[in-house]
Parts: sequence; structure tokens; C-alpha cells
Amino acid sequence: MDISIVEDHKLVAQFLKTSLLQLNFVESVRIYNSATEFLRNLDILKTDLLILDVYLPEVNGLDLVSELRHTKTKAALRIVMFSSLIDRDLINNALERGANGFFPKDISLDELSKMIRLIFNNPLETYLGEGLVRAVSSQKEGFKTDIHLSPIEKRLTKSLETSKTINDIALEMDLSFETVQFYVNQIMRKFEVDSMDQLQFKLVEQGFVC
Repeated sequence: MDISIVEDHKLVAQFLKTSLLQLNFVESVRIYNSATEFLRNLDILKTDLLILDVYLPEVNGLDLVSELRHTKTKAALRIVMFSSLIDRDLINNALERGANGFFPKDISLDELSKMIRLIFNNPLETYLGEGLVRAVSSQKEGFKTDIHLSPIEKRLTKSLETSKTINDIALEMDLSFETVQFYVNQIMRKFEVDSMDQLQFKLVEQGFVC
């Protein structure tokens, strides 16, 4: 089995690669630091399974899944996503876009093996990492309304209240510009708005900020 990992954090990617190579059915593991780099090699190098981080520079993981599913079925290319953030909306979004599964970054080797075997035996089966189903189902429906915001998104709403720029927020939260922009876009989709002015109005209207 040939596996590709798309992850911009080198230590995380290398740890995952080392773990995967301990499984006797894994022949090769390639690491790509961005979705763009992976797409350049997609039709050149064989990939049976794509393990994909959610938050990436340039093209985020969710958009990459959507793009791949235009030409690759779940049987043609298995895709599983992973993140250190456990968020119900995020996981549902990943599965709706066509991911075969979702797991946390602290996954054990045994569970990693179990996940891969399951989705290869049945590509239409959806796999959620151990503990994710319970954790996600126990999350409250929302912060102050029925809209659910992740912990990072909640922090962002406080910064958006002060009309800071994306660059200012990125520096304040010690995140990249692309990551903050991705989260802001996620929040805008949840509130069904298409401008920052509309978003700030909605945040006040629904009680997320005062």
C-alpha cells in the first residue's frame, strides 16, 4: 500500500510516517508540505491512501477533498483527515465533502492500523477515531445560540469585535495569516454572511460579542 501524507508541520508528518512504516502492509509513505505540492504529483506517483491535515497553507484540507472528489471516488482514493481540534461541524464538513474518515492527531498505532483496514475493506464505510464519536456528540449545540463555534473561533470573535486586521489577529494568536483567514471564512459560512461588516453585526445580534 502506498500512502501520501499532506501536513505542513514536519515533526508531525515524520512521526506519522514512522508509525505507518511499522505496519507490514504499508510499502511506502510520502510526505507533502502543501496541497499544491501533492496535486503536482497526484498523477505521477501512486497513492492508495491520502492522510490529510485540515489546516494547511495555500489550499486547506477541506477544499482539497472537494477538489479530489470531482475525479476520484472513495474506492479510487481513500482520504482520511486528521486534526488536533475536535469539532463536530468540522468533522461533519470533512465527511460531507467526501473524506472516508477522521481521526485525532494523537491516534495510536493500533487504531491507525484498524482504521486503514476498515476503509480498505469497505470504502463506503466512514471511520471516526476512537473517542471522537463520544466527544463530538457531547459538545453543546452552540456558544450562545444554535451556531457552534470551536474554541479558536470563539477567540477569533473577540478579536473581530475590535475591528483588528487579519494580520493583527494572526500575530496576537501566534497563527499564520492563512490559518486565521481560513477560520474567519469558516465563521462567515456558519453565520451565512459574505462580508466582515455583516459578520460583526451578526456576532452582536446573536450575543457572541457585546
